[in-house]
Amino acid sequence: MRAQKYEIARILDRVKSVVQKNSAFPALEGVLVKDGYFIGSNMELTIQVKSEACIGDSFILPAKAFDLIKNLPDGEVEIREDGERQILIKTDKITNRYQTYGADDFAFYKADADFDNEISLPGERLMEALGHVVYASDDRAVKAVLGGVYFEAEPGILNLVAADGHMSAWDQIETAGESDMKVIVPKSVVKKLISLGIVDDITVAYNRTSVIFRSGDCTVSSRLIDGNYLDYRRFFQQVPESVVLNRKGLLEAMNRAKLCIIDRENTRHPAVFDFNGGELHVSIADSLSDYSEVIELDSILTEGMRIGFNPNIILETARVFSGDEIRLSYSNPKAPMYLTEEGSQLRALILPVALNA
Repeated sequence: MRAQKYEIARILDRVKSVVQKNSAFPALEGVLVKDGYFIGSNMELTIQVKSEACIGDSFILPAKAFDLIKNLPDGEVEIREDGERQILIKTDKITNRYQTYGADDFAFYKADADFDNEISLPGERLMEALGHVVYASDDRAVKAVLGGVYFEAEPGILNLVAADGHMSAWDQIETAGESDMKVIVPKSVVKKLISLGIVDDITVAYNRTSVIFRSGDCTVSSRLIDGNYLDYRRFFQQVPESVVLNRKGLLEAMNRAKLCIIDRENTRHPAVFDFNGGELHVSIADSLSDYSEVIELDSILTEGMRIGFNPNIILETARVFSGDEIRLSYSNPKAPMYLTEEGSQLRALILPVALNA
């Protein structure tokens, strides 16, 4: 294989992040270069990037070679087999050899058969929508189905949903054609897709156990999470009371409040939302601090209400919205609070926590 250094480094940046330590399959600790593709895999997730430069090659590029390639001077780089289980990396003035594994030792997950179902989507909009919801999934949840993002198609619409038992997020994308897609994609795969920064149209092919995302020269294959997803629609309901407030103001208030408590990351101290008249009073207290701040609302409430929330969840949820204003809808202190914004299909809910009397 001969190619410009920047081109090799660019491809490696896309595939190497899936490479992990693997004592059972040490060959997977590198990137397979074979049949015109750079391939990285962890047995559950595989990323393949096409390259004309490596057609006819078959070798494993070990992880220890990644940094060397990145730091080579600009120009043409030659990478090839140089004896049994050894590769050569060479430029005009630099030569280095690495021990490696045989290409046949690279047993990666490849879902490439029996895919009669597929759906085409605008890549940039899909990445945006996935970014809106993935935070609400929990890959450590007891229920496996909560460890991913649910893709559910209906005529003209793809629903993307995530939930973890404390919060949920739901966004929609317009689609062309018909599909009966109902699959759960693992959180790690969704995060990897987002990190690839795909903007071109993307084709999603799927069957009962696997999914493939294809866009341009990049292909991502993964196993699916088995099981039936939650009936998420019944959680998103119309509620009688709603207010609009400045989203940035809410985020800043919550960040200031968290700075004043001891256990900032895993706080056991709820954020108290006290809706009263034309104001929202936000407060958090622990053994050393008692913080409060007032946020102006867009209207005067006829009845007040006091609700408690996990402050981390409030912050995570408010961050995925992008508008200047955010609408909070609620009914009582034991029911979910809903977050929406004008001109967006994104909606989220947060379950309250109990407050001391």
